[in-house]
Amino acid sequence: MIASIILFLFSLSNGLTIRRQTTDASKLLVGIGDSWTSGDGGGSVGANGRSPNAYPLVAAKILNWEGKNLARGGSKINDIAAQLKTFSTLPFPPTHIVVGTGGNDLGVAEALIQVTLLNNLAAVSSKLITIKPRLVSVYKDIQKYVPTAKVYAVPYPNFVGNSNKLPNESKCRLMMELLTTTIKEAAAEANIGYIDVSGAFKGHEMYSEEPFIWGLFDKSAAHPNQKGYTKMGEIVAAHLQAESN
Repeated sequence: MIASIILFLFSLSNGLTIRRQTTDASKLLVGIGDSWTSGDGGGSVGANGRSPNAYPLVAAKILNWEGKNLARGGSKINDIAAQLKTFSTLPFPPTHIVVGTGGNDLGVAEALIQVTLLNNLAAVSSKLITIKPRLVSVYKDIQKYVPTAKVYAVPYPNFVGNSNKLPNESKCRLMMELLTTTIKEAAAEANIGYIDVSGAFKGHEMYSEEPFIWGLFDKSAAHPNQKGYTKMGEIVAAHLQAESN
């Protein structure tokens, strides 16, 4: 109590104003997409399959914005429409939307098997060609559904390192780079924003000394851990903050 009074008097004598940091109720950041957006592997996953440590909520907390996560694990591009319908549960229309989708349509786990065991990067590349126009379409649908919101595509961080922990590791890295490029180009074609988190796990890839992602044989295989989601959230927050300045 005495310390509080002293601090208050000191602030007056120096012409300072003490402000309690509050949430900016005019900004609402909403996450939609698959398990990388819902927070699978981030800990404390609720009955709805979402984690409070998911990157959209991490970013909202850093920015002191309202944050809601409507993403669902296992979702594919065609499932985004159903997530948009749940926007009716929001307190007010979102001002910013981050979307992470496409990984399940490619089948990242299956693709890794194709590359690591069969050395078949060509098959993965061919599949990505068919995914791109679908991404463009869904990005446009999101923007049309909430025309006043700023929409951003968020790719998947490249979680494959250079430590020869996986067979055909260099091609596995290239596979993730191709997925990132597909998402980036689709976002540009749809005329929405893009937040580059592709390098978020650099130095912390799978099987590194301090990985930001679970291993292939873990319960949340090939999904970020809490540190990974935190890093993604920090990058998203920094991007949105820079835009608002």
